[in-house]
Amino acid sequence: MSNCHAKLDSLVVSVSTKLRERGYKPVTIQRHQRLWENLGKYMEKQEVTTYTPDIGFLFLREFYEITVSEKLTKQERAHARSIKLLNDFLGTGTIFPMEPKVSTVRTT
Repeated sequence: MSNCHAKLDSLVVSVSTKLRERGYKPVTIQRHQRLWENLGKYMEKQEVTTYTPDIGFLFLREFYEITVSEKLTKQERAHARSIKLLNDFLGTGTIFPMEPKVSTVRTT
């Protein structure tokens, strides 16, 4: 998948599978998939048949009015993360493991 473009449907299936393998919660995967559905609709409207990172960034800017040069809200960061997952997988063929949330307990 490192050719920097792919059919969105197959890319989404591959990324979703990797996320499950890496231990992401189903609700998290579903959240990403909802955004990717909007991305698919955007690509259809733009008559674009192949996903590229540039399309992902255009989608964020035009659909959600998100640009990298401004401070992002929590929701905007989540949207950008969804596109980053696609782009990372497209470029490397893998998903990096999520950072486990570990609470630290201080003992004195």
